[in-house]
Amino acid sequence: MLEIEDDIEVAGEAADGEEVLRVAGQCRPDVALVDARMPRMDGTELIRRLSAGHLGVAAIVLSTFDEDDYIFGALSGGAVGYLLKDCTPEELVDAIRRASRGETVLASPSTSRTPGTRTTPPPERQASRPRTGTRRHTTPHRPPSSAWPGARDRSTLG
Repeated sequence: MLEIEDDIEVAGEAADGEEVLRVAGQCRPDVALVDARMPRMDGTELIRRLSAGHLGVAAIVLSTFDEDDYIFGALSGGAVGYLLKDCTPEELVDAIRRASRGETVLASPSTSRTPGTRTTPPPERQASRPRTGTRRHTTPHRPPSSAWPGARDRSTLG
């Protein structure tokens, strides 16, 4: 689905959180789609490690869980977004584009429970991530847990 978007390139895929960290260093995505639950490392821990070691990667959690613990855990760990897996393809593509610009992206059920949501990027993300052209991203795939958009502007990762 993402491959048909002119401005999004899938840069990589990974089967678990540890592989995501390895592949992120190679693919250098702009955005990582992260599963809340995956083998060898949960999504919240992966997001914390991505935030600490890969400052240019905007993480969006794509999950079946619409539960406060997952949502707040992901956001407090550094995720810029949280979407449910039943979102439309258009919502997912829009979320990747928005996250690549540093905007916060939340599924509508999550929005009502999330105080102080940022709609513009924090200053450190604005300075470190010029945005033009194609977004590279890594995205989860099944059965393994993570995927990466790619080379033109990198948008997704875990």
